[in-house]
Amino acid sequence: MTEALVRAVTFCFEETELQRLWADVHTQNIVSCKTLEKAGFKCEGLIREDKMVNTYCDYYLYGMIKADYIEISKSKSALREKPGKK
Repeated sequence: MTEALVRAVTFCFEETELQRLWADVHTQNIVSCKTLEKAGFKCEGLIREDKMVNTYCDYYLYGMIKADYIEISKSKSALREKPGKK
């Protein structure tokens, strides 16, 4: 799932003019939280007792801005480079 999310994020920031992506995740959905974090999203806060779909609940708000994406891309490129070669 993380690979698909990373590809979607890459498309959004490289092929469109989007500057920000966000996702809201129910506080009990730990797997989705970990997937977003692994893809580079940052937890920006907790929304308490707000409506999500058809119920009121607490949820986390995750976000990524284009500057975050660029920084992640640079660090991953640096990791892929072999020592002594540029």
